[in-house]
Amino acid sequence: MAEAYSFTLLVELGNPDVPKVQNKLIKYFQSKKSNGGDCLVEVSNGQRAVVRFRTEEARQKVLGKQVHEIKLDQGVLKLTVRLPPDGVTSSQETPSAVNSGKPNTAATGPKDLLQGGNTAPPEIQGEMVSVSAPTDEEEQGSTSALLENIQESVDQELLEMLVENVLKDSPSASENFSLEILPDSCLAVVTFQNAKATEHFMSSCPGNRKFMQKQLRVKPLEVTAKVKVENIPPKFSSEHLSLHYDKYEVVEDVIMTEEDQSAIITFQDPKAVDRILKQQHKEMKVFPFYESLGMALYGKDRPTLKLPAAFTENIDQAIWRYLSDKQGVAETIHKNMADHFCKVDFQQPTVQLSPLPSLLQQKDVEAKHINKWKTTAKAVFIQALSKFKSLELQIQANAWEAHEGAIHKEMSGEAVVVVPDKPRGIVKVVGLEEDVDRLKQTLNGIMDRIANSIEREKTGITEEFPLPPSIYHILLQDGLQDKIAGEFPELKMTYNHQNQSVILFGLTQEVLGANRKFMEGGMAVKRRMVQLDNYVFEFLQKNNEGDEEQFTSTLFTSQGINAGLELERKGVQLLAVSEEVLSEAENQLDTLLISQYIDVEDSNVLKMSEWQDLVTDLEKAFNTPSKKCIIRTPGVYPSLQVVISGYKQTVDSVRKKVDDYLCQNTPVDETLEVKSKAIVKFIEEHNKNAWSDKVKDTVKVSFKDKAICLSGIRVYVKDCMDFFQNFISSTSFDILRVSKPGGKKFFQEKEAMCVEEVLRQTGCVVHLVEKDDQTVQAMEDTDQKGFGSHGKSLQQHNHPTFSTQNQHRLIQSRDGSDRVQTKEGLTIILMKGNIQDATTQVVVNTVGLDLLLHSGAVSNAILKAAGPRLQDLINEQGPAGSAADGAVIITDGCNLKSKLVFHTIAPKWDQGKGAAQKLLSGIVEECLGEAEQQRLVSMTFPAIGTGNLGFPKDLVASLMLDQVLQFSSKKKHKHLKEVVFILHPGDPDTIQAFSDEFNKRFTTKSATSGGSAAVSTQKIKGSSSSSAMYEIKMSGVVVQAVTGDITKETTDVIVNSSNSSFSLKSGVSKAILDAAGPTVETECQRLGAQPHEGMIMTKPGNLQCKKIIHLVIQTDTKKIQQSVEGALKMCTKNNFTSISLPAIGTGQGNIQPSEVADVMLDAVVEVVGKKSQNSLKLVRMVIFQPAMLNDFHTSMLKKEGTDAQEKEGFFQNVLSFFTRRKVDNGQQNEVIEIESQDMDPACFHICGVSQAHVDHAKQVIKDLIVKEQDFNLINDKALFSLSELDLQNIYDMQTAMDVSISFPTSSQEEAKLTIEGLSKDVLKASNEIHEMLKKVRPEDTFKDVPQHWDDMPANTPCLSFPIQPETQEHIDVLKQFEDTCKKNVLKIERIQNPGLWGGFQIKKKDMEVRNGHQNNERKLFHGACHTTIDKINELGFNRSYAGKNAALYGDGTYFAVKANYSAKDTYSKPDPQGQKYMYLCRVLTGDFTTGTPGMKVPPPKINSTIQLYDSVTDSVSPPSMFIIFHDSQAYPEYLITFK
Repeated sequence: MAEAYSFTLLVELGNPDVPKVQNKLIKYFQSKKSNGGDCLVEVSNGQRAVVRFRTEEARQKVLGKQVHEIKLDQGVLKLTVRLPPDGVTSSQETPSAVNSGKPNTAATGPKDLLQGGNTAPPEIQGEMVSVSAPTDEEEQGSTSALLENIQESVDQELLEMLVENVLKDSPSASENFSLEILPDSCLAVVTFQNAKATEHFMSSCPGNRKFMQKQLRVKPLEVTAKVKVENIPPKFSSEHLSLHYDKYEVVEDVIMTEEDQSAIITFQDPKAVDRILKQQHKEMKVFPFYESLGMALYGKDRPTLKLPAAFTENIDQAIWRYLSDKQGVAETIHKNMADHFCKVDFQQPTVQLSPLPSLLQQKDVEAKHINKWKTTAKAVFIQALSKFKSLELQIQANAWEAHEGAIHKEMSGEAVVVVPDKPRGIVKVVGLEEDVDRLKQTLNGIMDRIANSIEREKTGITEEFPLPPSIYHILLQDGLQDKIAGEFPELKMTYNHQNQSVILFGLTQEVLGANRKFMEGGMAVKRRMVQLDNYVFEFLQKNNEGDEEQFTSTLFTSQGINAGLELERKGVQLLAVSEEVLSEAENQLDTLLISQYIDVEDSNVLKMSEWQDLVTDLEKAFNTPSKKCIIRTPGVYPSLQVVISGYKQTVDSVRKKVDDYLCQNTPVDETLEVKSKAIVKFIEEHNKNAWSDKVKDTVKVSFKDKAICLSGIRVYVKDCMDFFQNFISSTSFDILRVSKPGGKKFFQEKEAMCVEEVLRQTGCVVHLVEKDDQTVQAMEDTDQKGFGSHGKSLQQHNHPTFSTQNQHRLIQSRDGSDRVQTKEGLTIILMKGNIQDATTQVVVNTVGLDLLLHSGAVSNAILKAAGPRLQDLINEQGPAGSAADGAVIITDGCNLKSKLVFHTIAPKWDQGKGAAQKLLSGIVEECLGEAEQQRLVSMTFPAIGTGNLGFPKDLVASLMLDQVLQFSSKKKHKHLKEVVFILHPGDPDTIQAFSDEFNKRFTTKSATSGGSAAVSTQKIKGSSSSSAMYEIKMSGVVVQAVTGDITKETTDVIVNSSNSSFSLKSGVSKAILDAAGPTVETECQRLGAQPHEGMIMTKPGNLQCKKIIHLVIQTDTKKIQQSVEGALKMCTKNNFTSISLPAIGTGQGNIQPSEVADVMLDAVVEVVGKKSQNSLKLVRMVIFQPAMLNDFHTSMLKKEGTDAQEKEGFFQNVLSFFTRRKVDNGQQNEVIEIESQDMDPACFHICGVSQAHVDHAKQVIKDLIVKEQDFNLINDKALFSLSELDLQNIYDMQTAMDVSISFPTSSQEEAKLTIEGLSKDVLKASNEIHEMLKKVRPEDTFKDVPQHWDDMPANTPCLSFPIQPETQEHIDVLKQFEDTCKKNVLKIERIQNPGLWGGFQIKKKDMEVRNGHQNNERKLFHGACHTTIDKINELGFNRSYAGKNAALYGDGTYFAVKANYSAKDTYSKPDPQGQKYMYLCRVLTGDFTTGTPGMKVPPPKINSTIQLYDSVTDSVSPPSMFIIFHDSQAYPEYLITFK
């Protein structure tokens, strides 16, 4: 432990005779006074001491302190501190013997540090213990021990427990001790009954682990000879005390402390202390006092300090009021008093001062501090109040209000408080002393001024005389008031508006002088009567009733006009000081006040609550003096008006709002055209929640086939129109065409189920476009006089979309417009119409630099439809001339159907010499970009610049289409989906320019010109509703009979059937002349007037042919033939390659179509058959009425009656048309080929929320149709034996049964006929063909039936024969059943169907040949429902009613290896009697493989892409079931009925 105190300092003592200096040094160097800490002290000779600190830090802090001194009872002990000599290190230093009491000879140290013996504390258990050396007092025996270094966390209870732990081996000592922790220190005193117990405690401490863990130190407390006496009576002096205690013991010294009435008494004998403490001392209290501690020990009687009592102070009530009002000032006092531990309560003028608890929380606080608190607090409070002062002002009772108000007003901005005391007639002004002194002179001046005013009130007079307010206002503005004030400054003048009089108050001469001036001024005022609009006059009456002065100021004074007005019965009278001012006032009145009249079309608009709300809102909004107006609704319907009167600016603003209201709230009916019923149905039935709330109680919505009708107030209708347009734009729509045979019929038969299934799976609505719809469309297309059909044959009309070289998609339209969709999805529409009727979201307008809409044709049409508000919106953009060429101004659409209008300022055409073309391109580009930026879906352009601006029409068409296509290809447009070019019907040149440009870019022609043959490259399959065309080839010339519009033909020549003057305007002739145009009519008139032979040739005009041949109508068939021959010969003479003729004579000629067809074809045969060289390559007979086409078809068939060469060639073409029969002269037999007809496709319109949903719906529809598809292959050489009639009947089956039949072959080695379509239709067709084959097959072909079959009646296709039990046949079948199924068999029937059996055998033989083996047949089971038994027996297995129960391995017919599998209720469904049915079948499984879901046919064999497997199974080894995909591969041999 000696090493723990190794940082030494030498201390020189200034006074060697200080008693108990060692204790004082320990206490000093361990306290904060020295900046030291834990240490040991050794004193030698009373002059020098060695202090050893535990840490270097403590030593350095002590050295750092400049002055070290210890206060003594008498004087001061000065200390000099320094480091030990350099030769002695800290490690050589040893602890002082001050803590030991015994010499330690084992310890050594430098003798030059202290003169005298050096001792070190003893070592106990290897630890140094801090104990004090024995003193003289200790030899007497100290009963107390001092505990040092007590931590703050150690409380009284813990310390007592620690002492008890130290004394645990001495029970008596542990029970008889007292412990006192000294306040504000880390010390405690343990007092025992005797010195021996104390010594035992101190010797036990170093060995106690708990004691050492707390790092406590212990030493004996000195034996004291002093006591502290408290509660000494006031009159007791030190001499009293000395005499009092000298009676008991010898008193050496008495030191009195008057502050707390206590004294320190020193006795000669230390033992006297114990004796004195045991005595009674009346009121005085005695406690032992220890010099080393500097305090007495109180034990349990330690006194507790208490807060002194609160006290009160009365302050001046005015100052108290000031402090109450000025919280900031009072807060300053609070803070000042808090510094002296005092709280001030200003609630009452008698202020209470209370001590703060922090008074007792001061360090080293004593009773003397508590006793002085009141005196100090009072003095500080009085000092604080001395800064304030109150000034009393005496006021007479009759002038109290005037004085008090004046003083308050004058002092309102000052930091003082005015306190009135009316009962005493006093007003006090209170504040800081300097503020009150500063304001004293001002207050005295107020008092003097009011006194003078009171005196004036006593001697003055009052006079009141009448004067109209208008004249009073004029005189004041003319400066009369200033004149009077200058001459009579103290005169009081007021105006009584109620009495319309002037009141004067002052001295008599002042009042008379002012009155005279008013009379002179009134006589000089000029007057003028003016007439105003009745409603303006009413406005003046209403507004003049209130503040006339304000009204006059607004009308005239604010404009610098000194005038007034008076309202009279006959009008308005103006008043002014001169005639010039009167004229100014009259002009101002006419300019500033106006009335505007608005006609009301629907009186109900003014009965709506919204109208009343609008009027109320407008009156509130324009309620300031300079913005007032009145709104009246005079008259009755139909002359009802709204009249707005008031200030012009206000009237103009209100007019706009009223116009808007009347416009927006007028009832309207709008129709939104939709391109498909599917879209309408999708919105109406399946998205009602999306729009029902939108239109609730505001707009009536009705749905038609292809339109949404909205009725209601315009503002709501327009909003709903935009909503539905956006909603439609957000939906996805597409068209699906399915050309599967029977697809349309299947959907028609099961439309409800299919529509519901598509809706369930995809949420899409599907609509099947019926055939009738297409027929009507064909008629509409034929009669349509718009553009977009030039160069299209009827075949092209049947394909709504096709791809061109630039990958844009041309779209069929029913409205006569041309539509194309770019590859990026932007739809471009070219149509005729009025620009103001556009229904797109934005319409583009053209306007001049003057911004006047009425000056141009397009802008004027838009203005009339939109209403005058449109011009106002443009004017708001800026004054005329502020915009430049190329600018685009955007406004609302007002009353247009379009939401917005883009007003473009296009330049005039500069003949290509300037920037006009570039500016026009920029306008189109900016409009497209702005529409995309504003998230618009559709927009409409006119032909910008083609009117008065003079741009070439073809240039504009090319330029605008270029910009649109560039926008589509380069811009990543997300919103703009449709761009419309709308051209006025009365501008044919512009229409032609745009049409030519559109056709050049997007369309292809079906017939060519310029000498090239117009021959279709498609194979002609024959008559069908989709093609509507028949074709044959005669001597190298293609002859076609088609339905369509002859004005749309693109052949070199078009033939017209007319009258003798070639001016017929009815029927076909009218259509041709109207389409060709007036130039052709003029030429016909000219040539018709000249000699002719019933035929003329003219230019084509607007038609797309090269020439028109006009024939005179004939009513005789021979003459018709001659006319047609003449037309054909004229073509060959002029080297034309193609010609189109109408059905000549069927109209005006009234000849039967069949006769006309015969003679026209005869004419063709006559001309093309006899000419070895012929320029004609195509002859088209264009029939307007589709019913006539059959007559022309029949006529074609009859043409085999011509000469042999012609007959052979013609018949070959006709027969090829039906059967593709090719004659091989080298062989005896013919090779027959039947090609399938083009199916009338099923056309579906699909609408859904997204393209993904629509695509899914497409797939669902396809799957539904494909699932019902079946095909059958008839492989029978008997097909070669069928007659032409049979072949014709087979060909016609395609139309009659809605199936596709093909018989492709190149030789007689293979005879395979394929039938495709719905399962039931395929089965029906198959049966009929089989019946045909039976007739041409040798008689014994179908006699090869099983020998065990029973005989069947004639003409019986199928019978079931019960098998008798006990027969071998019954036993064999029953055994096969019971091998795997232990059900009760009720009966077994043999199914005898020779037709099915024959087909099965044919299929078997074919399979044996193809597979090269005979292991192709198995006997398998098939569970059936009682409802399908008759169908299976009669027709065999078919997927329309077989394979419905499972399709895990393909969409075929399933057969089980074991009977128990087919016996399940899933497959063998019980009938009402509980009976079940199962077939034992012969099944041609042939070569098989594993099947997969969705499989329609077996997969190809591994080594072949053509040869397919015969069947599929669930598992190749071993299989439990087989699936076949051809009905002829299974024969239902036995029907087993069981339970």
